[in-house]
Amino acid sequence: KEAARTNFFLFIHTYAAHNQRQLPQTNKELFSSSARLESIVPPSEENSYSYFVNQITREFNNGDEKALSDYVALYDGAIRYVDDFTGKLINALDLLRVADNTILAFTSDHGEEFFEHKYLGHSQFYDEVLRVPLIIKIPGSGKPKKINQVVRSIDIMPTILELLDIPIYFAIHG
Repeated sequence: KEAARTNFFLFIHTYAAHNQRQLPQTNKELFSSSARLESIVPPSEENSYSYFVNQITREFNNGDEKALSDYVALYDGAIRYVDDFTGKLINALDLLRVADNTILAFTSDHGEEFFEHKYLGHSQFYDEVLRVPLIIKIPGSGKPKKINQVVRSIDIMPTILELLDIPIYFAIHG
């Protein structure tokens, strides 16, 4: 609320899809009622994601195909959690009457592989992991348009600076 009266920059990075254990129960069960997540208890929170992925991988490789569908259901619940949070953020900008003059950029640091290439997670360099959305909402830009050329995360900062007419006085990639 305080920043709404002046120019502001807000960066939010969520780990909701990385650590489904911390999701609200309603999101854990949104796409499946499986209790698989609760049954896999990692030795510590620091490695809960890798422990969980390794356990699902073992179960899937041992013929339990439901292990993958349970994991995907949890992942979808996490994505829904992020979608709901994003909606609340946009509503807050509307209530503060700053949405119409705020640039919004949404992206992801990586995608997720669901055994398309014999692996679960995001450690290999396939399109499932590398190709992520980049959505930039520009005030007054009218209808959405799709850019068909490849863009990268290093393009975000110079694009926003250009939109704000902020000069860049040094060499920059992107």
